[in-house]
Amino acid sequence: MNIRQLSILILIGTAFLVSCSPSKNSIIPELEPAERPKFDKTQSIVRNWSVSLGAGFDSAHVGLTPRLAGENIYAASPEGRVVAVNAETGKRAWTVNLRESVSGGVGAGIGLIFLGTYDGNVYALDASTGATRWTVPVTSVVTAPPMASDGRVVVRTADGRLTGLNVENGAEVWSIVREVPSLSLLGDAEPLLEGGVAIVGFPNGKLLAAGLEEGRVLWEIPVAYPRGRNELERLVDVDAPTSLVRGVLFSASYSGAIIALNVEERATIWNSEVATHHAFAIDTQYLYAVDRDSRVVALDLLTGQTVWTNEQLLYRELSAPANLGPYLIVSDFDGVVYVMDKRNGDFVGDYKVGGEGLVSQPLIRLDQAYLLNTSGELRSISVARR
Repeated sequence: MNIRQLSILILIGTAFLVSCSPSKNSIIPELEPAERPKFDKTQSIVRNWSVSLGAGFDSAHVGLTPRLAGENIYAASPEGRVVAVNAETGKRAWTVNLRESVSGGVGAGIGLIFLGTYDGNVYALDASTGATRWTVPVTSVVTAPPMASDGRVVVRTADGRLTGLNVENGAEVWSIVREVPSLSLLGDAEPLLEGGVAIVGFPNGKLLAAGLEEGRVLWEIPVAYPRGRNELERLVDVDAPTSLVRGVLFSASYSGAIIALNVEERATIWNSEVATHHAFAIDTQYLYAVDRDSRVVALDLLTGQTVWTNEQLLYRELSAPANLGPYLIVSDFDGVVYVMDKRNGDFVGDYKVGGEGLVSQPLIRLDQAYLLNTSGELRSISVARR
């Protein structure tokens, strides 16, 4: 997680304590960020439109991920304002206020969007109108965007529980519980739902696959093992969203490694010692990652070998990377978006998006990137040659 904005979730019995922006007395050391790099700008960035959500995001809310579904982008602010925006024009389709602090969202599936709250409630809203279809309580704080497929909504909560709800009415169908370490990162990756199976990473460093219909555990595989002299060094949370490409599962641990797994054989194809909690960007050749020290790395998709590494943005608290055609984009804590050549990691352009960087990984649709900054502004940008 970001060095200066690392949030830690401490679970003691059923109580928890969240530590947001670390102070001078933080257990997380302050590391001097690299200077903003200088380079020849061969590409320019154009803002297409922008929409304000009306409120900013602090470090405890970084992870409220907007969702692109159909023609709309759905986004939520921490205090519960939810908007649907046309992805092409930026025109609002609808706005609703849940009047409750949102902790997990935005999820989507089966014509609905889903949000979870700090009070432990799950909301299902009609994607077309924003009308509430149902609201149900769950056992704890919702820590990831709820996702839906095959008649189930899969919800993650801070007490280590994975719950399957009936998509029609929110009734609980099944539940799986795993022990949460005494120290773990705040926030979880959203469940990956594919082929009737939910695949989820846990704070204990393991990936778990469960059948969506009944919640039967199909397999459980370690991504990393706890090592170190103290609990901070032993953090192995699998917080990077898992990606599935042509039968190969890509996952990562905060202090472990990125791994590629053959799903059918449940065997490791390769692993690379890149520790991250961020989502990946993947194209036909490479996997792009930002490690916990803000190195940007390109790995060969077939072998896991490092193709290039860019260390010019060290400790600048980078966002997850995203593919935008031939470019890779990331943002730092100064709210600067950097455009990189995917072939070699060189910078070709930049753009001031505002705030203290991005809330989540940029969304991509055709030639547009959608950026939600910590000031609560959602923007659409495109890259144009100078």
